[in-house]
Amino acid sequence: MNPQMKTKTILGYELTLVVGHRYLATRPMLDGDIADDVSGVKLPVTITDLNNPNGDPVAHVGDLSYEEANKFLAAFNFEKASWDGRVW
Repeated sequence: MNPQMKTKTILGYELTLVVGHRYLATRPMLDGDIADDVSGVKLPVTITDLNNPNGDPVAHVGDLSYEEANKFLAAFNFEKASWDGRVW
């Protein structure tokens, strides 16, 4: 049986994921040297299926600036520092 898929748009990024799964948007943490000056830094933002947390990311949103990445994570995960993600 094929899983039911649904497409949603978050901050202009269209994502099609499995309905009922919990997903988490993430970006790499920055080390001290980079964190001091984030201008020009691009970070890969990915979506992980928390039903399979050890699996590969299920979607790559893009390489976003530090500020754009943080805005996307806050919108997708519902809170700036949320590790709960969202149920699709």
